[in-house]
Amino acid sequence: MYSMYKIFGSMPNVSVWDGSYYMRLLKLLYKAEGISLPDKIKWFSYNLNLVRAAAKASSTFYKALCGGEKGLDDMYIAHCGKR
Repeated sequence: MYSMYKIFGSMPNVSVWDGSYYMRLLKLLYKAEGISLPDKIKWFSYNLNLVRAAAKASSTFYKALCGGEKGLDDMYIAHCGKR
């Protein structure tokens, strides 16, 4: 998100996930053939973690951006160690 903003000036999407996303995911996994139940549970958990990570990343980005370019740069250095 930081690089896309710095290079192209594009703002990341605010991640908003409602119940319909989870229901679609459950439906797709339910209908998927050739995947065992334990693997379906793993895939569901994996997707939930992706959603949470995207939401946390966009939230962190926008909070840092409230501090201006310096706040954004400081956040990047704190998370990545260098510029």
